[in-house]
Amino acid sequence: MPRLSQEKLVEYELPSHTAEDPSKVTLNLQVTPDQVFAAKTMLEGPGTFQMLATQIKKWDYTADDGKPAPINPDTVAQMDLRDLQFLSQIVSKNIDEATKLAARAVSDQEKKSS
Repeated sequence: MPRLSQEKLVEYELPSHTAEDPSKVTLNLQVTPDQVFAAKTMLEGPGTFQMLATQIKKWDYTADDGKPAPINPDTVAQMDLRDLQFLSQIVSKNIDEATKLAARAVSDQEKKSS
């Protein structure tokens, strides 16, 4: 039986990763219907930070005091630009695939009802 809100966690090594300063992130690639419908506006401008903050489950970024930095839109906006672009591309591609799947499901449903 399918479960609601099941996470699909995937760990990535970030472009800013070095042997001296490892940099990894764990993303939840499970796309929810509300993310599919909000994707057009969320993946433009400041919405990108909000979207990524909801998808990032763990990261190696730290605050000035050396403690793990909280994951929220403000801290995501401070990421290394290479990392931000890398993660944005992964999340955008994942949402695009989910959007296509949702469109096919709606089309199939419309065909059945006609």
